[in-house]
Amino acid sequence: MFQNYLTVAFRNFSRNKIFTAINVVGLAFGIASALLVYLLVNEQLSYDTFHQKAGRTYRVVTHLYFENESKTAGAPCPLSQALREEVPQIEKVGEFYHLDNILLSTEINGEWKKLKYDDLDGSYVSPEIFEIFDFKWIAGNPASFSQPNKIALRQKQAKALFGDSDPMGKMVKVNNEVDATVVGILADGPENSDFYKAAYISQASYAALHKDRMEAWYSVGSGNQIILTLPEGTDLQNVNAQLTALADKYHPDEKGKGPNGGNTYNHVVQPLADVHFNPDYDGQVEKSLMWALSLVGLFLIFTACINFVNLATAQALGRSKEVGIRKVVGGNRSQLFGQFMMETGAIVFLAIVLAAAIINPILPVVREMTMSNISFNLLENSNLWFFLLAVFFGVTLLSGTYPALVLAGFKPVLAIKGKITTQTLGGFNVRRALVVAQFAISQLLIIGVAVMSMQTNFLKNMDLGYNKEAIVVVNLPKGSDQNFHTLENQLRGVKGVEQVSFSQTTATSNNQNYSHFTFDNREKVEEWQMLIRPADSHFLDTYGLSLVAGSRLPESDSVRGFLVNEAFVEKIGLGAPEEAIGKSFSTWGEKAPIVGVLKNFYANPAGRSGFEPMCMMAMPSSFRTVNLKVSTANVPETLAGVEKVWTGLFPQDFYDYQFFDERVEKFYRLESILLGLIRTFCGVALFIGCLGLFGLVTFLIARRRKEIGVRKVLGASDVSILGLFGKEFVRLVLIAFAIAAPLGYLAMSAFLAGYQNAIQLGFGTFLFAIAVSVGIAALTVGWHSWLAARANPVESLRSE
Repeated sequence: MFQNYLTVAFRNFSRNKIFTAINVVGLAFGIASALLVYLLVNEQLSYDTFHQKAGRTYRVVTHLYFENESKTAGAPCPLSQALREEVPQIEKVGEFYHLDNILLSTEINGEWKKLKYDDLDGSYVSPEIFEIFDFKWIAGNPASFSQPNKIALRQKQAKALFGDSDPMGKMVKVNNEVDATVVGILADGPENSDFYKAAYISQASYAALHKDRMEAWYSVGSGNQIILTLPEGTDLQNVNAQLTALADKYHPDEKGKGPNGGNTYNHVVQPLADVHFNPDYDGQVEKSLMWALSLVGLFLIFTACINFVNLATAQALGRSKEVGIRKVVGGNRSQLFGQFMMETGAIVFLAIVLAAAIINPILPVVREMTMSNISFNLLENSNLWFFLLAVFFGVTLLSGTYPALVLAGFKPVLAIKGKITTQTLGGFNVRRALVVAQFAISQLLIIGVAVMSMQTNFLKNMDLGYNKEAIVVVNLPKGSDQNFHTLENQLRGVKGVEQVSFSQTTATSNNQNYSHFTFDNREKVEEWQMLIRPADSHFLDTYGLSLVAGSRLPESDSVRGFLVNEAFVEKIGLGAPEEAIGKSFSTWGEKAPIVGVLKNFYANPAGRSGFEPMCMMAMPSSFRTVNLKVSTANVPETLAGVEKVWTGLFPQDFYDYQFFDERVEKFYRLESILLGLIRTFCGVALFIGCLGLFGLVTFLIARRRKEIGVRKVLGASDVSILGLFGKEFVRLVLIAFAIAAPLGYLAMSAFLAGYQNAIQLGFGTFLFAIAVSVGIAALTVGWHSWLAARANPVESLRSE
């Protein structure tokens, strides 16, 4: 019987090639999109799940309660030792200090070989980290990580630095400040970890460089992280209570100043499973986004299933006699249902095969767009088989159940006599509802694309309060402050360089330092923190920042004055900006007068926060960036001159530059990735919708071919024939819009609520969605209707 079902199925496919192709292609694109979503979501959800102790691994995070609550993924350095000594139920305590822009170099035959990693970075770690996380050691062991100046490299980095020679025991410079001996080689991958790094340097090396920080209880940076493992069944509330007790013990001056009489410093444990997703602690992506993408994937499969149901029920009239004869010769309802479900299963199987064929060619594009490492390999990933099986059975049931029930339910007498009508099938009501649902989903995606495009463009092009064009940014090497004057003088001599300034970071940056301060003659430290931006006196000229009062910073190698912004003046309670000039305050161990007030500009990426109180001061020991304003006349020649100066002064360092406007673009990487995905899925939804309309209109015109011929003979115009089919579908699109518009408004309002600076939702966005939908429906339906209207009525009426 199974073979008979298949024979009948493929015979039916060959008879209806167009509709079979439409169903297979539509389902294939829907399934391929859902498969892409699955791969992307699965990759994110798999972060750090491969560690054996993942379920009982935690990170210690910090909550600071001053004027407002702020959260950071970091903790004070001395807290790790206090946890080892004073909280006995903790199994392991590991220290993990993130390093940005790591430079690895080694001397081979008198020449320096250098590697720089902007994204992978490196970390100072204590040996316990390798007992907590399952990073495979190929050579060496972590025991020696209790000593300073030790390094473990990934295979890829070891190969890049040393080629085929054995790297064990050889010397590697880290950022030109640590001479580390290679004591281990770690396997490449798995990279789906927030703690995967190109190189790991012993924490003792960091302690030797920064002895002051190792005892600084009040210094909390997001880079310094503490990782714990706890025994099974540990009461987390009890652990958090002990962390609170430690905060009271080591921050006694802050006790009672926090909420509900607590400490302004508080520490809690964060589960490892939450690290990748929690935006409060620098999580990479929110889980809500993963669920939203999953919902989009389900929507796309659903729209493809709608096509199938519509076309299958529309074709049911043509198979009514087949059903009647089968029932007369003894076929029962369950057998007929099974046959039609078999046909649906065959189509879904073909669609899955086509979807799998579509995926691999487009994966490189998706990987580049989403900056991910997703792959489609059925031999290596057994979970893919379960996903595809679930898709097969789910889509088969969703697509095939209703049409199979309709066909199997035909009465044999009516079927053989050809008395089955669209009313017998439930009229067009079911198909109308499905078309409405399909267009509602498409319009929701169109609204999402429109709003996200406008918001992303708004953020990228909004006025930041300065000129970001033609600025080249180069990271300064460690220990370069002794060569600042030489570097500045030589850079100013490069043709095309108009301004040179040094600073800790660029005008807008994700790298932030906040600090308390004492203002003027006030006795108490201010309860709120301000943003600190170390920069020299040329910083304003380089970025085109404006003063509203006073003067710029004096040229000096020490702090002799502060610049504050308008937000600071307002926050501190002064009236006009001029009132701030001459008043002094102290922070970071420096006391000096305010010499100028800056016009507000976005120091944080625009859109995510407003203008924050901030100050600038000249502190060369904190400078990490050189900012160059260059002429656009001959940029390559200018950059070559800058590189020559750089390599002459810092031969052991890695020269790397970036245009500042490109760095600003990267601030909105997540928005760009989301926009790219939503655009792609919106296009797929519209394509699937067009396929469905194409098939449905083709079938309806074929069924009403003689009616059109009669109308033409009776004098109907081409326009009236167009209206015969067009008005029905336009009405359905308008009904879909009535559903999609309020849902889209609510969804996009929630999306925009996450931005401090956001566009206003206007009616034009929704008009755009309806215009696109009506336009696509009109083109798809109109083309076929026009061909039918222009056909010779003699041809359609010849048999009469």
